[in-house]
Formats: sequence, structure tokens, C-alpha cells
Amino acid sequence: MSERRRRFRPGLRGQVMITIAAVALLEALAAVYLVYDAHREASRGAFLVKHYNRFDAYRKGLGRAMAANAALAARGFDLGPALRDERASELVPELGEALAETAAPDLVLVVDGRGRPLRGEGLTVLPPDAVAQSRLVSDVLGGMTVAGELARIDGHVYQVAAVPVRARPRRAFGSGAGPEGQPPGAGPVDRTAEPEVVGGVVLGVRIERYMEDYQRQSDPNASKQHRLTLVGRDALVLASVFPEDEQGDLGSALQEDAWGEAQEGEDMVAVILHADHMYDFHQDEGVRGYDGNTYGDLGSFFLMRQRDFKAQSFWDRFSSSLSTLLLFAGITLVLGWLLAWYITRRIRVLVHATEDLAQGQGDLTKRLHVGSTDDELGQLASNLNAVFAHIHELAAKVQRAAFQVGASSAEISAASRQMLDGAQEQARKTESSTAAVTELSASIQQVAENATEATRVARKSGEDVQSAIGRMQEIRTTVDEAAARIHELGESGKRIGNIVEVIRQISDQTTLLALNAAIEAAHAGEHGKGFAVVADEVSGLANRVGQSARDIEDLIATIKEQTQEAVRAMEAGTTEVEEGTRLVTRTLADLQTLVQVVEDTAHAVSEQAVASDEIARNMDAVQRIAAEVLGSSEEAVDQGEHLHRLAHGLEESVKGFRIEASRLEDGGEGAKRLPPGDAGE
Repeated sequence: MSERRRRFRPGLRGQVMITIAAVALLEALAAVYLVYDAHREASRGAFLVKHYNRFDAYRKGLGRAMAANAALAARGFDLGPALRDERASELVPELGEALAETAAPDLVLVVDGRGRPLRGEGLTVLPPDAVAQSRLVSDVLGGMTVAGELARIDGHVYQVAAVPVRARPRRAFGSGAGPEGQPPGAGPVDRTAEPEVVGGVVLGVRIERYMEDYQRQSDPNASKQHRLTLVGRDALVLASVFPEDEQGDLGSALQEDAWGEAQEGEDMVAVILHADHMYDFHQDEGVRGYDGNTYGDLGSFFLMRQRDFKAQSFWDRFSSSLSTLLLFAGITLVLGWLLAWYITRRIRVLVHATEDLAQGQGDLTKRLHVGSTDDELGQLASNLNAVFAHIHELAAKVQRAAFQVGASSAEISAASRQMLDGAQEQARKTESSTAAVTELSASIQQVAENATEATRVARKSGEDVQSAIGRMQEIRTTVDEAAARIHELGESGKRIGNIVEVIRQISDQTTLLALNAAIEAAHAGEHGKGFAVVADEVSGLANRVGQSARDIEDLIATIKEQTQEAVRAMEAGTTEVEEGTRLVTRTLADLQTLVQVVEDTAHAVSEQAVASDEIARNMDAVQRIAAEVLGSSEEAVDQGEHLHRLAHGLEESVKGFRIEASRLEDGGEGAKRLPPGDAGE
């Protein structure tokens, strides 16, 4: 299964194209869904919420501007002092003219401190009682500033702005007339007193004006325009952009029990049925404002738009958007194909340059042409050139190391063979020495037995002195032979010392060869790790052989000392025997001395027998060590040949690469360029 997947795996260009196509398809599907959903939502009444919020913000913004105009009117014409002094009627014409030139309000009221409206040009005429009892006027006279509020006044709904008018009071003169015939309380202005409310200014604009302005701005097409209506709780239309002859039926149509339903995709939405038209709508319940002497709920705003044009316009907009998306998807695929072709064209140059190298062959002296390193592919080509240079240098070093390892391994193999021959000779000589030592031990044992027998004979027969003298002569002869044997033992010890010296020299030479082999293995790097282990083992064996040789030398020195003591003892024994022979002929009493001497001699010979046994055991150990050295030498020969084969294989593994001759000699730089390509363009 994995082979089949690998066989049908697309190339880099195919992968880029598949990725771009997949991304384009996902984007197209997402865009189609979003466009469809957006148009579907746009066709529902829910989208009218944002338009109503825009109207509400527009209305309140104008209300704040109108409040600024009212404040300017209250302060800019010294209206406060005029109302305080009951001479405001003088300013009414000027005030009305100024307001008409700026905000052009539909409602202009100026009231005094008791809520009475002033009359004059430019001011709205309202019943005085209705004005005095109005909650709006009482709030203003209470010091409240009103901005952007709705107010139902004289049967119309206004957006009103109202500000209180303040002035500092005058000081009173008390009872009687004031100076120059002025009325009481008409004294100078009290500058220390806080300003007090002496009246108010109320400006208002019919809400229908805002509704009509917003309707015209919503869309040039009358069937798509947004239409606003304010309806009271009693189903009475308070303000609307619909014609007055339709407003009677409109109030009933806006009641919830008169709403209809329409299919909207998978949903059913509420609609308003009026004058043979179906309207989407948004209702803002709980619109608050002033109504006579109360402030509370005025009714609800309805923002409406006809549904007649929606069915066709939805599919027209959706089809147009879908066509645009398909066009962009096609352009994306074409650009993706060009991008994939441009990228893979440059990458194929890099792939072709690395094919031979991936197969273990190729000309390492060539380099890729790098036109520019401003983009990733140019940097990749530059990095590949650096990799080729490093591989070139590494291959040259490997070849040089392989040559050196091959030569060194041949030398090591020859030295190992020479060491093997020496070890074999050493083993043979050690075997001969072991046999001689064994024979010497047997002879010493025989001497010990003879000495014991002589003692027994001396004690048994003291009477037969002549026979004892003859026996003494035999003992002398035997002692001379023992001395000769012990002398031969000393000579054998010297030969063993020579053999041990040869073993030590071989061990030192083996250690030196192992050190050289370890150095050459370190030069070979990874390929010399195996031989480094072998060299370390050979060095360990050589150290062990050297240590054993030193132990043997110590043992031989001990044997030599004991042998010399034995020779001296034998010579002393011979002298004593001769002296005993002479004394025996003179006196029998001296026989006891002779017996004692013979006993001493027997004891010394017994000690020599023990020493000879120890020598025999040590020679067995020397023989085993020689056998180990022989085995190690054979293993060293095998490892040397194996190292030589490894060096030859390493040399063959890098022969497939073309390397400059100067690199093989001194590691110099330099490389030829590949034929010009597009890798870095």
C-alpha cells in the first residue's frame, strides 16, 4: 500500500497546484456561503436595525446641535436680564430673525419665570395655559437642559431642545417706590447672589422633517426607501412619511395582531401589510418623550421597507457576486500554475545537480550558478554550493586518510606477523625451560631422599666406621652431583631470564605498535573506530605480558639467590664430609657431628626441593603467558588484515566522486562551475 501511495504521489508542481486549487476552492465555497448569507440577511427585516440606529443617532445629533443653538440664543441676546426686568419683548424680533437664519426651527418658545409664553414675530403661538402646565416647561424652569427629546405639543411631535435662562437678581429697596420712580425691588444687580432661572427657551423641529430627510437619503429608488412612522399606544399615528390619507389604516396595520408572515429561506418572518404592499420592518418600542404635563412612553417607531423588489434583486446580486468569485478563482488557478511552474523550474536545476551525489557518484568540483540570493531558492543554491564544497573537502580528506590507513595497516600487519613468529619461538623455548625445571625438581627430590637415607645409616651403625667413611665418600660424590645440578639450575635460571627479557622487549614493541595503530585509527575518524578498539586490546595484552615478564624476572632472581646458597651449602657439606672422614678415622665421637651435618644438609636439600617446585609452577605460568601472547599475536595479525580491508573499502567508497588532485595532495580550494542554470535567478 505504501509503495502504491509513493508511486502516485504528485511532484512539487502538482502539490503546489493541488494546494492552491484546494485553497481557492475553500475560499470560493466560503465566499459563496458568505455572499449568499449576506444577501439573505440583507433581504430580511433584521438588517433594518442598523439603519434605524443610524437614524436614531442622526436625530439625536441634530437634537444636541439644536440645544447649542438654544443656549446661544439664551446667552447671546442678554435674554436673562431682559426676562428679569420684564423687557424681553424688545428682543423677540431680533431673536426670531437670528433663529430663522440658523436652525430654522418649527417651534420657538420663550417663557418667563412663571411659564408664560412671550408673543412676537418669529415665536410660536400656543395657548398660555397649555404652555404653563407643560412638563417640558416646568423641567426647564427647574433648571434642566433638554437635548434631543421628543415632545408632543399641540397635536404634533417635535424633537425639542430647551435651556433655562438665568440672571442675577436685583436688590430690593423695601416698601415704597424706588429711586426715580422705579418699582420696589428694582434696585441694582446683586453681584454676590447666584444666578437664578428667570425663564427658558424651547426650540423644536417637526419629527416628520427628519423622517423625510432620512427617507430621501436611504435610496434614490422610491420602492427601496426606508419609511419611518411613530405610532402611539392607542394605534394613532403621531408622525409618518406616509400620506395623510393612508395614516388611518396604517395605525391599524402596525398593530401586532395585524402583522402578516412571509417565507424567508427556511424561516417565516413577520411583515406589515399596508396599501397592497408588503413591508419588512423594525420596531423600536418604548419611545419616551413629553406629552402635555407628563414625561413617559409616547409609542413605537417603525422603520419599514417594501419587499416587492427583493426576490429578483436577491438572485441578481447573488449571481453577480458568484460570477465575480468564479472569475477570481480562475485567475487564482492560472496564477497558481504560473507560480508552481516558476518555482519547480528552478528547483529542478537543484534536483538535477544533486542526483549523482545522492547515488554516491558525481563531480564534486562543479558548482551551481547562483544569480541572486535575494530569495529562498537563491539562498538554497548558495547553501548547496557550500555543501558541495564541504563534501568535496570531506571526500578528499577521506581518500587521503584511506591511503594512510591502508599503508599503516600493511605495516601493522607485517609487524604483527613478526611478533607472531617471535611469540611462537618464545613458546617453544618456554616449553623447553619448563621441562628442564621439572627435571631439576625431580633431581633435588632425589638428593633429599639420599640425605635422609645417609642420616639413617649413620645413626644405625656407628661401629662400622670404615663403612661409614665409604658411605661418606658416596655422600661426597652425591653432594658434588647435587652441586653440579644446582649449578645447572642457576644456568637454566639465566636462560630463563634471557627469555623473559625477550618477552619484555616483544611486549614493549607490541605496545608501541598498538599506540601507532591507535593514532592511525584516530586519523581515520569514523572508519577507524573498529581498529581503535583492536589496537586498545592489543595494547592491554602487551601490558599484561610485560607485567608477567617482570614477575618472572623477580622469581628468577629469587631462585638464583637460593641456588647460590645451595651451592655454598653443598660446598660446605663437601668440606664437612672430608673433615668428617678424617675425624672418623681418629675418633668415633666425631661421628655424631657428622650425623648432625648430614641432617642439616638434608634439611637444606628439602628447602631446595620446595624452591624447585615453585620454579616449576612459575614456569608453567610463563608457558601460559607465552600461549596468551601467541594468541594475541595471531589476533593482532587478523585485525591488521581486517583494518587493511576496511581501508581498501573506504578508498573504494569515495572513488565514485571526482575530486581535484590538489585536494588529495594538500587540500587546496577551487571548483568548477556547473553549466549555467536558473537555480538562483
